[in-house]
Amino acid sequence: MKKNSISRTFVETFESSMVKNSFTRKGRDFHRLVNGKIIQAVSYYSFAFSREFTIQFAILPLCLGAECSAPLVSIHRICSHEDFTGEVAPWHYEGSEGYMECMPTALKATEELLLPKMDREINYENYYSNYLRSKAFTLGWDKISFQRYIFALIFENYADAEKTMDKNIKNWRETNIENFGTEYHIAPEMQEKFERRCIDYYHIKKAMDKGDRKSIEEYISSLEQKSLQSYVKAYSTSKKYEKYLETGVLPFEVVNI
Repeated sequence: MKKNSISRTFVETFESSMVKNSFTRKGRDFHRLVNGKIIQAVSYYSFAFSREFTIQFAILPLCLGAECSAPLVSIHRICSHEDFTGEVAPWHYEGSEGYMECMPTALKATEELLLPKMDREINYENYYSNYLRSKAFTLGWDKISFQRYIFALIFENYADAEKTMDKNIKNWRETNIENFGTEYHIAPEMQEKFERRCIDYYHIKKAMDKGDRKSIEEYISSLEQKSLQSYVKAYSTSKKYEKYLETGVLPFEVVNI
């Protein structure tokens, strides 16, 4: 089967169901912004060399300030109905016909497993309760602790926010001293990220001590804007992105659930 025929069949298989659920397509990625707070991205991907097929997805709260130029870098997969939350083996196929045979199975898994999950994680509270606390997903300490810190700020649990971030900074420094002989990561960009995060945290810590909710809300808003800008850049054309920067009008609809 020719490549353009495979691509056409791919679109025909998945686009109808995804558009029905308010996803917009760009290439093989489908995406939507839910309730103005949660980015949801899905990609149907084949690895031609190893003949593997997976559904890859990411759920990204805007408040994390995430870079969305490659949102599926931090991905989870669906490869079976038994377990779609862990690192399970991809579907294997032989030749282009076998590749096409994976698609109905993948579509069924999308409709029965992934879309209901996406529809549950529609705001910060749902995301936190359904995703961050789920033992089925494993994140590095730095990543999961920063998420816990941000959500503690959102829910005004300042004692937990301070405890989480203080412990995270301490662990970061101790680990780097052990590994590199310095409190900083050996990669300059990681060092800069750590320093910037510390500066932001100490600023917010003062706001928490003073009960300055306005400064905390401004910080969370700045993270949301960072994620949103990156998301628009990743999933729209250069022209639409420039127009968004000029007008602040999103080039796609916000899905409200």
